[in-house]
Amino acid sequence: MPTARVTYIGFVRSLTGVRTEEVELQRGVTVRGLVEVLRDKYGDQFEHYVLSGQYRLSHLARLVVGETEVADLPQGYDTVIEDGCDVTVMTVAPLSGG
Repeated sequence: MPTARVTYIGFVRSLTGVRTEEVELQRGVTVRGLVEVLRDKYGDQFEHYVLSGQYRLSHLARLVVGETEVADLPQGYDTVIEDGCDVTVMTVAPLSGG
């Protein structure tokens, strides 16, 4: 079964309780499918802080496949995750001024 090495950075690391993990995936799974797997595994808090409906990332989250942010991938969320791929999920703190 294919796996992806997922690294969590920022607040999402405290949600998952791990820095890095190997996630088993079905062959041919896409970025969207990986996000669904992570949402199912980590539940409502993951969805609240990382997702913005329809398994899309919130404005405070970034997802990088290899070295490319998902928004810059030619196939975007439909990109197939290759076996052994490195994926980074990070949350960034909102800016506030005053």
